Amino acid sequence: MGKRRLGKPLPVVLNLVFYVVPLWALLSIASEDGLLFFYGPFKRSGQHISEPNRLFDEDLRRRNPDWGIADVEIIISSAERQGLALAEIVEMPQNNLSVIFKRK
Repeated sequence: MGKRRLGKPLPVVLNLVFYVVPLWALLSIASEDGLLFFYGPFKRSGQHISEPNRLFDEDLRRRNPDWGIADVEIIISSAERQGLALAEIVEMPQNNLSVIFKRK
C-alpha cells in the first residue's frame, strides 16, 4: 500500500482557546504557508452579532476581564501588522465565523 500525503499542517484556533490566549500568541502560529484559521463567535464593528454571544461575552469577562469575544476588525488589523492578510470570512452556524488569513 502506498503512502498517503496529507499535506502541510494548518493551525486552527477554535472557540474557547481564542478567548483566553493573547492574540499576539495566536497570530504567531501561522503555518509554513502562512495560513491561519480562526473559528468561533466574534464581534463585528464592536457589536455582538447575537444576544447569546453578548451573554457569553459578559460571562467570560465576569470570570476574567482579559477574556472575552474579540472584534473581528481588531483581529484583522493585528494580523496585518504580523504580515497576514485576510483571505476570507465565512458565516457559520450558531452565530460563529470562520476567519482565514494568509501570509502576505
